[in-house]
Amino acid sequence: MQTADGYYTYRFRDLEYVQPTDVGVLAAVPHAPGATATDRIITLTSCNPLYSTAERIIAYGVFDSWQPISAGPPAELAAIIAAQAAG
Repeated sequence: MQTADGYYTYRFRDLEYVQPTDVGVLAAVPHAPGATATDRIITLTSCNPLYSTAERIIAYGVFDSWQPISAGPPAELAAIIAAQAAG
C-alpha cells in the first residue's frame, strides 16, 4: 500500500466469506472485539458476487515492512510501477 510517506508491505494471510452484517471482521483482532492485537493486520473487503449484497469476501494481510517514498517502491512492485508510469 502506498501512502504520501512510503510503502507498507503486507503478507497475505487468509480470506473468508461472511454475511454483510458480520462487522466483527473489522476489529483489530478479527472476530475478537476488545482483544489486544499482536500483529498489524490489514483487512480488505469486497462484495460477493460482484455488486451484490449477498455476502462479503474478507482478505487479511499481516504487516511485513515499510520503506519511505525516497527509497522507491519495494522490489516486488518496482517493475509494475515502472510499466504504469511508461504506459
